[in-house]
Amino acid sequence: NRMLHIHLLRFGVNTSEWLLKAMCGSVEIRTVYVGHRQARAVVISRLSCERAGTRFNVRGTNDDGHVANFVETEQIIYLDNEVTSFLQTRGSVPLFWEQPGIQVGSHKVKISRGFEASAPAFDRHISMIKQRYGQQVIVNLLGSSLIGGKEGEAMLSQMFQNHHSLSQHKDVPHIIFDYHQECRGGNMKNLSKLKAKVEKYLDSFSLFYAVGPVVLNEQSGTIRTNCLDCLDRTNCVQTFFALEILSKQLTMLKLFEKQQMVSRFEEVFRQMWINNGNE
Repeated sequence: NRMLHIHLLRFGVNTSEWLLKAMCGSVEIRTVYVGHRQARAVVISRLSCERAGTRFNVRGTNDDGHVANFVETEQIIYLDNEVTSFLQTRGSVPLFWEQPGIQVGSHKVKISRGFEASAPAFDRHISMIKQRYGQQVIVNLLGSSLIGGKEGEAMLSQMFQNHHSLSQHKDVPHIIFDYHQECRGGNMKNLSKLKAKVEKYLDSFSLFYAVGPVVLNEQSGTIRTNCLDCLDRTNCVQTFFALEILSKQLTMLKLFEKQQMVSRFEEVFRQMWINNGNE
């Protein structure tokens, strides 16, 4: 609701103590007992208001580089005066595309602008998230098959790859992982293939860690994940990344050596990520 404040901010009025700021998203906080101490496990998702809208009606990017369903999700653990967090993002493919139709199943992917008309918005989007979050890795979960009902996904994915390879941001790793093909029938073991591709970036980006007011470690980049809707597939893969990072968070808090404690945090965060996807 920043626009409700902006006319006051322009006149230098400090509204922090009497004008409530609100966000669109979800917050879940759970207590995890660590011996006689209490830790707080938190998952916060913040949905961008720059290109809001319902599924099927709002897709892709606008001219300013803001994409549909752009969400930053933060996994946080508070323990006494220590805090550690890991942030990742999701968002629609940053091109001009849509899915016209009335009934679910009849929504075919339609590219609404050509390459040259889409390129400036694509560049603006990647520049924006680089400036805001640091280094980037794109994880693209779209289907790759040109046969059957997923040919629209494959076409969109190919255009995404083409724009990326010909843009000023071709230094950003673009990892292709056809989720439906690789994890068919609920075979989540194949996520290990994705782990092998992103592990070095997760290590490089690290995570945030502070004790009281002293920041001891900062996260230097984020993974940007997308599928078609940026809902189920994306949430599943983001859950996988978050649980991989959880061990590092617990190590920083000196809790990783206790397997029972690790299992407890894993169980709590897994359920919270399921809730995050549903909300």
